Amino acid sequence: MFKILFFFLEATRYQHLDADALELAGERGEVDAGYHRTIVRWAQRCGLGGFLLGLPVAALAVADPHNRGLLGVVLTPFLFAIAGILLGVALACLLAPREFLIGPIGQKWMDLIGTRHVGVARAVCLIFGLVLLVPLVGMGVMLMFAS
Repeated sequence: MFKILFFFLEATRYQHLDADALELAGERGEVDAGYHRTIVRWAQRCGLGGFLLGLPVAALAVADPHNRGLLGVVLTPFLFAIAGILLGVALACLLAPREFLIGPIGQKWMDLIGTRHVGVARAVCLIFGLVLLVPLVGMGVMLMFAS
């Protein structure tokens, strides 16, 4: 449970724009700051979507008479939110311009992805995004047809 709290605390480091990186970006600073804010917004919105998708999953677990795991029920929306945040970052970084990713502001995101090569970063984001997106969409469709 503390790892989930740690994740959300650690994620706040990525939310704020680094003033030193903005200064190093020079003329591109404001443009790259806009891309940074876009990544953060995608992460926030997808995280909220994940949380909202996790609520009915938790409700289904509560309705199950064989379920004895209250902690799992409580944590489900937060785990879905984490998946949503990561999905939002992966998709936004996948679509971010190369100039942003190789610049000083984009380096924070490249470090998170774990590479210095834009092509590799795009491949990682695509694969990671699909790995997260397909199960989330599948669960959403199953919930729509659950009776």
